[in-house]
Amino acid sequence: TQIGTGGGLWETMANGGTYRVRVRGKDSGVTSGGVWKPNTEAPGNPVDCNSVSPSLTNVRCVRVDKQAPATVITNPVHISDITSPVPSIDGNATDAGSGVGKTFVAVCRDLAGAPDYNFCLDGLTGGAAFTAGPTWFERPAGASWSLNTNLVTAWAVGTFYHVLARSTDAVNNQEQYNAGAAN
Repeated sequence: TQIGTGGGLWETMANGGTYRVRVRGKDSGVTSGGVWKPNTEAPGNPVDCNSVSPSLTNVRCVRVDKQAPATVITNPVHISDITSPVPSIDGNATDAGSGVGKTFVAVCRDLAGAPDYNFCLDGLTGGAAFTAGPTWFERPAGASWSLNTNLVTAWAVGTFYHVLARSTDAVNNQEQYNAGAAN
């Protein structure tokens, strides 16, 4: 059975479930009469995954993580009126499976309630501008994250911006970005 193909074993495994994998091999032994009679390896058969020893050959336990993390933007507040430059964009991410990996953040102007990908922030310095993008700024692995926008001077008064944030987990499940808007 193939694990990663549609309709295969992977589809039947529950997210968060722990599974024991046992592998055994056969050699190409034959009898003196030329009949194939392989020697078959006999891996251990532990009672459960808690009793699997790393020294036990050909038996491993794996925990299935099919779910991407969830990312929340905490600053600026969604649909807030901002009267001065935003020194940082902050948030946090959670992942109950393998743990949070990296977070990626982009900022784009608004176009009729949706991000305008022709005008996205391309840097974090005074020379940054809103150009075709988006440019995804990578934040280090961890639950809380912050994007320092203190030096950005390209903000336009009266313009809505969408903060796009998405995270990965330790096994690289990737979240689809959300699009909170702030003024």
